[in-house]
Parts: sequence; C-alpha cells; structure tokens
Amino acid sequence: IFNELLFNPQPGKYDFAELYNRSKRIIDMRDMLIGTLSNTGTIIDPIQITASSFYLFPDEYLAITSDANNLIEEYPLSDPKQVLENKDLPSMPDDKGAIALSTRSGLITDAITYDDSWHFPLLNNREGVSLERIDPNGKTVDASNWTSAASLAGFATPTKKNSQFHVYRQKEAMVSIDPTSFTPDNDGNNDLLGIHYKVNQPGYVIQVRVYDTD
Repeated sequence: IFNELLFNPQPGKYDFAELYNRSKRIIDMRDMLIGTLSNTGTIIDPIQITASSFYLFPDEYLAITSDANNLIEEYPLSDPKQVLENKDLPSMPDDKGAIALSTRSGLITDAITYDDSWHFPLLNNREGVSLERIDPNGKTVDASNWTSAASLAGFATPTKKNSQFHVYRQKEAMVSIDPTSFTPDNDGNNDLLGIHYKVNQPGYVIQVRVYDTD
C-alpha cells in the first residue's frame, strides 16, 4: 500500500513514494508496477518498479525516488537498503495528483488521489513536507487518514514508521474519543483526535465541543 508521499519537495530535491507491506507475504517488487491513475480508475503508463528482484517482507517499508543518494542525504535516518531509485517514477504534481500500484497482470493493489489540502491545516509552508498515512489499515482514499509528517521528525520519514502513525480502535461505547486530549501542533505527539461512534440505525446527530485546558 501507499504509506507516505512527498510530492512538493524543496528546490533541488526529489519526490518519493513510500510503500508498506501490510500483508503476511513476501512481495517481489520486480512484479509490481506504478503509474498514474486515470479518471476511470485505470493505471496509465505503468512502469516496472525495479528490473531486479527486490523482496519486501511483511511490515517493511520501501521508498521509491528518482535520486536515491539525494533522499539518503536529505533524510539520514532512512535505511539505504530500503530505497530504490527509478528515473521514470510517475510525476506527482505539487497541488494534487493520482497514482496507483498494480501487478504485472494489471490488478490494482492500491491507489490514491491526493490533494495538497490534506496537509495539516495550520502548516504555513508545505514545501518539503510529506503526507503520511495515519492508520495503515484505514482507507487509502480517506483524506482523514492522511496528514503532514511531524516537524520533530524532519517533516518526512522515508523507510521508517510514520511519525503520525496511529491505529484507531472502535470501543464498545456508543461514542468514544481517542486520545482523551490532543495537542494539534504537528509535533507527532497526539496531534490528531479520533471520534468513533457505533449506532444501530441512521439519523443520529452529534454535537461536539472542544475545550482547552484552562
């Protein structure tokens, strides 16, 4: 699945797309393609991610970029062994775009239509800030499952667990919140609040009040 995207890099830097193997299988990335997603949901001009076998094990991350050395220099905490260079990586426009993953047979395994508005709304400058998937088991197409990488993580975490990673779990209560308090300053610590509801029929209306600690 797509796990992190940098589509608006700093001047002189490069885009990257990070993948995460959430399955229990070992995936040979030589058998996977990446391309632009069309309006009809098909993949356009797919390219082979790598010409040589590269095995992505369960729970591993892989960053794909046009310049591997540049990414490793820009993010020294990244794992060089989990970075692949591909000069033909599909274009990812700065404002919005759509990319997809597929097998060689054409089966699309994941696709995303991203938008710059998915970033943390209080972020003044989005240049050089990646979009991170919050819950790897959440929907790819859900804008609320993506947000800006934390400032304390250098605004991107290629080949590493996302700085904004959080698995939301539905509780038995009719309405629950997780966490009980949050601090939306984009530092990677309780930046997001999940409100979960479990009802037996449609038509309910919820009213939410947010308070500070004073």
